[in-house]
Amino acid sequence: AKDAGSWELRRRHGVRADVLDAAGIRELEPSAGPQYRVGVFMPEQGAVTEPFRYASALTQVLLQQGASFAKERVRGLTPRAGGWDVHGETRSRHVKHVVIAAGIRSSSLLAPLGWKVPLESQRGYHLHLARPNLTVSRPVVLADRKVFIVPMETGLRVSGTVEFGGLSMPPTPRRAHMLGVAAQEGLPGLQLDGQASTWMGHRPCLPDSLPVIGPVPRREGLWCAFGHGHLGVTGSINTGRILSAALRGEADTQHLAAFSVARFGGA
Repeated sequence: AKDAGSWELRRRHGVRADVLDAAGIRELEPSAGPQYRVGVFMPEQGAVTEPFRYASALTQVLLQQGASFAKERVRGLTPRAGGWDVHGETRSRHVKHVVIAAGIRSSSLLAPLGWKVPLESQRGYHLHLARPNLTVSRPVVLADRKVFIVPMETGLRVSGTVEFGGLSMPPTPRRAHMLGVAAQEGLPGLQLDGQASTWMGHRPCLPDSLPVIGPVPRREGLWCAFGHGHLGVTGSINTGRILSAALRGEADTQHLAAFSVARFGGA
């Protein structure tokens, strides 16, 4: 009941969300625990079952379209001659436009230019079971625990939690263990694989829950695309479309004002 408003908002925007009773839940996911008596099924929902393969496919498409890649840590940015010098570890490159899309580390590139962005990491954890004794047919969310159970090409992934620990604090192993306990309660009979691996990642989040997208004021040629929080994959495609159109001069950037870095004040 407490989530009724958010589900109604989704439906209003065309998202199909079918309410299930206990029998409906068990028909779709026989492994689900008996404590779940009401559920919501989203038949049009998608999922990425192998992130590395997805990223590799995107890379190949971009290469075919003429893009090139240089893997190097960026140390800083300097405006010069109507463009920007991008300073790497071994060399600098001069370009006309720069898009800052460095996730949680984006704010460190903007800070020397006078923009103090309150970007914070909401650290999330994964527990990956390479050889699970049971699985699910689609992504399953244990709404009472905010735990996500996703079938992958390489096993079963259990993810969730939010931890504020910045970039420097070491991972907290007990958080990954908590995910395993929650998954076993949601899927009775699930055995935690002895070869289970854990991972911790950084979700780049902002206080108003909106990303930073668009040009940096008074810094011609400098653009932002970061801060998508828990919706990085979801928001990436449309962000790319919006920015590519703006960079080509085919779209007015005024409609991006709500996402501007200027909302936080700065240079």
